[in-house]
Amino acid sequence: GTAETWNNDPRSGWRYEAATGFLNLGLDEHNAHVQPNGSYHYHALPTGLVERLGGDGKMMRHLGWAADGFPIYSAWAHVEAKESKSELRQMKPGYRLKQGARPDQEGGPGGNYDGRFTQDFEFVKDSGDLDECNGRSGVTPEFPDGTYYYCLTAEFPFVPRMWRGTPDPSFNKGDRPPGGGPGRMAPGGAPRGITEDGLGGPPPPGDDRPRFSPLMQALDADGNHLLDAGEIKNAPDVLKKLDLNGDGELTPNEYHPGPPVALPAPTDPGPAPRPNIILCMTDDQGWGDVSYNGLTKIKTPNMDAMAAAGLRFNRFYAQQSCTPTRASVMTGRHPNRMGVFWPGMPLRKNETTIAQLVKQSGYATGHFGKWHLNGVAGPGKVMPDSDPLAPRNVGFHESFSVTNYFETDWTFGRNGVPEKASGDGSEVIVGEALKFIGAAAEKKTPFFAVVWFGSPHVPHAPLPADLTAAGGSGYYGELIAVDRSLGTLRAGLRKLGIADNTMLWFSSDNGGWHDPKKPDAHGTNANLRGRKGDMWEGGIRVPGIIEWPARIKPAVTDIPAGVVDIFPTLVDLLQLKVEHPVPLDGISLLPLLDGKLKARPQPLGFWQFAGDQKNLTPNSGPSAWNDNQYKLVKPKPGAWELYDIAADRTEQTNIAAEHPEVVARMKAEMETWQQSVIRSYNGADAAPQ
Repeated sequence: GTAETWNNDPRSGWRYEAATGFLNLGLDEHNAHVQPNGSYHYHALPTGLVERLGGDGKMMRHLGWAADGFPIYSAWAHVEAKESKSELRQMKPGYRLKQGARPDQEGGPGGNYDGRFTQDFEFVKDSGDLDECNGRSGVTPEFPDGTYYYCLTAEFPFVPRMWRGTPDPSFNKGDRPPGGGPGRMAPGGAPRGITEDGLGGPPPPGDDRPRFSPLMQALDADGNHLLDAGEIKNAPDVLKKLDLNGDGELTPNEYHPGPPVALPAPTDPGPAPRPNIILCMTDDQGWGDVSYNGLTKIKTPNMDAMAAAGLRFNRFYAQQSCTPTRASVMTGRHPNRMGVFWPGMPLRKNETTIAQLVKQSGYATGHFGKWHLNGVAGPGKVMPDSDPLAPRNVGFHESFSVTNYFETDWTFGRNGVPEKASGDGSEVIVGEALKFIGAAAEKKTPFFAVVWFGSPHVPHAPLPADLTAAGGSGYYGELIAVDRSLGTLRAGLRKLGIADNTMLWFSSDNGGWHDPKKPDAHGTNANLRGRKGDMWEGGIRVPGIIEWPARIKPAVTDIPAGVVDIFPTLVDLLQLKVEHPVPLDGISLLPLLDGKLKARPQPLGFWQFAGDQKNLTPNSGPSAWNDNQYKLVKPKPGAWELYDIAADRTEQTNIAAEHPEVVARMKAEMETWQQSVIRSYNGADAAPQ
């Protein structure tokens, strides 16, 4: 288990499991790490220690002592517990993964039991070799007459989760008394609680290994291989008991008999490496088109894995259609500020893009897939480098892109030069992105990769196998390929050894084009009202995930965020220099990533243009103002609707009449914002060309 809990809420009762691959705790080669207080402890079999002791080698390997005094062994033990001549085998724990779904409780994670939480497992008596403490009674090489001993196993629970004996009181946390039975002292009076490296017990003859464990090294601030009074005061109480002569200092010989060995001088690790950044976005995928939001037509295992490993947004927002959203991603601004009112309209040439800024800061930059910011409508076409709004002219070193959506066996533009590609379009662009990423990783250059899928946008032309797997739905067949491609991307990052420090964003570009008469044709927004093009939640709320193992702990948030936040977040994160600051409509999400943001400090504004482009006014199309609790919607001039969006995400109950003061406040805020947008549109804050 770990100290990390579901949604950072200990009251939930759901603790993340450290060794099942869902949580990055920075474990070293021993499957252990040092806590902030200097405590060094294991979460699974200490593989590095076992190797140093000569390997497991189908031997009953004594690793150390538990805090209750019973010995700890590796996974190999006698088949017949009380027969020293019986064969050895790896011990099988008596725990198993629970079946079915977790309880649907308020404040709980929900979903199926998959091993990410300690509570996903249950003990089944007599189903394995070991008891509920992951131990058994029997003979061992060190105890030929028999003893109780623990085993460290390759399966859950990996390490003991409860005591058979009574642990040393110094191992208690807070005022809780120790549990268990009488326990036993280790032979020879070895101190309770000190484990092998830890290196508990006398060393074997001729063993001249360093006697300071990683914990001791962590406490030895000046590196002189002696814990003086100032250093020992930070040590756990159990270590202080080892100061046998009472001089206030702790030497290696007191901690463990054996000669001290000089340790290398610490080196300055330098500044932390800048993260790699990937922006992934699907085309027309609805909020309900992921398994973790209730999709049952198909499974989206890779999107689900991202959501489980990163920060999952329950309220992540795009704009109401694709080109406006892409403009917001690139600039951090509402698309109406730059006149990108609907799909196919061009990005204004003097806008500053996030690609330009990260490129200037030394990142390798690449765009892959759908672009749709150069004013060309219709199916995806190759963009020559002579196009001033092609990706390579707005901040990207490389591109493998087309103007709009694409399908299987498509012709893309590699840096503006046509190139026919075979296979599913989603898999093609991810393959090209990984080539770019691999080249940057080899040069140890941080990279910024934008991977914009053309699916599941119409027309739908999935691979035949995907069409069959989706039950004949072309839409979901394409989504299967997108999900598979995301799995390929994440696996590629792990293979390159860069997944930990790669910030991976995922979202859709707008709500699904839901058709109630053909539910499988254009996806689902679950029970959200409206669809693509609307100011209702079904038009703008989309799946949203940020995965970054080095910094983000798995969590789910209801704090609203959106594509307009990408630009300011990256500017803040990388401390990018912006030569010509302009009004932004997003905020930096770094406080949210670090668990410090409790509510969004400013609302999100939405505005679907309609009317005369030469005379933009607050009445030029429907609009919405989305805050932490309330959402104000203006479907037409003079009409105002208010929803408690935190409690009523389906927007069924208009509460404007009950809360006129909220309507007045939010109306004034939105109209002030719209006037700012109009000023930008009219050129008041445009950067010089």
